[in-house]
Amino acid sequence: MPNALLPTSFQQFLQQGCGRCSLTNTPQCKVHSWQSQLIALQNILAQTPLQETIKWGFPCYNFAQKNILLLGVFNQYVTVSFFKGVYLTDDQKMLVQQEQNTQEARILKITLHTHIPSLEKQLLQWVTQAIELEKLPTIKSNSAPKTEPLPQELEQLLETNTALKKAFYLLTPGKQRGYLLHFNGTKNSDTRTNRIHKCIEKIMEGKAFQYK
Repeated sequence: MPNALLPTSFQQFLQQGCGRCSLTNTPQCKVHSWQSQLIALQNILAQTPLQETIKWGFPCYNFAQKNILLLGVFNQYVTVSFFKGVYLTDDQKMLVQQEQNTQEARILKITLHTHIPSLEKQLLQWVTQAIELEKLPTIKSNSAPKTEPLPQELEQLLETNTALKKAFYLLTPGKQRGYLLHFNGTKNSDTRTNRIHKCIEKIMEGKAFQYK
């Protein structure tokens, strides 16, 4: 049965909290400390095509019934959590992992000292990117097919080249495996690196690997 304490609207969330702990509906609920920040974020997100809902007790925003981001509240900060944040352009490294084992989600931490209006442009850009990602074929998780390991040379390159990383994980499992078989077909690290760099253009174009 649903928890009767869980909010069903943004306004109720502001009034009572997330309903997931004993401080719900009490003055001590941490949501009360972040009212202005949460409202400011809601106003920014109201400019987007996202639909506002409540999931897991927190404001959640989706597009075409797919979750895009979630607002969270902690003692020291508010978070904007993008479900596929790892694929977003983040040159300033503002998005971080909430937990070490988190794969795709990335969060933006907002503290009492954060000037939210200065983030508006960036937040809107991220939302636009996140929506475009949902229009693409399903993004695979940040792991190579289990039948073929990810070579260290490729793993290091993907960590520094976010565009290539996004393009590689947008490939179908079969296409990914084709490239990995080619890269792993040699025991020489320099040869693997050379093979990877020769395939970058095709990966970026979403093409399958083809032996000549």
